[in-house]
Amino acid sequence: LDGSLVTSFDEKGEAGPGLINGGVYALRRDVLADLRAPFSIERDLMPRLVSDRCLVGLPSEGFFIDIGVPDSLEQAQQSVPRWWDDVT
Repeated sequence: LDGSLVTSFDEKGEAGPGLINGGVYALRRDVLADLRAPFSIERDLMPRLVSDRCLVGLPSEGFFIDIGVPDSLEQAQQSVPRWWDDVT
């Protein structure tokens, strides 16, 4: 990040330090207009938005769990409700 501007975006598994991509995306519909299904937001859209200098991000120290991994998805089914109870 340079301030809130995302200056580089690499798919997970790439080497080196950095922030992780997670949370909520807020996109205008027209940003998705030229993408053809199936597509990957991380591989097909984010690098283009970085190149166009129109992707911003906000670092957070909040709760994170990768539900794209089967074991983590199972863990999330228990830890997310506990986390939610703690913050509400």
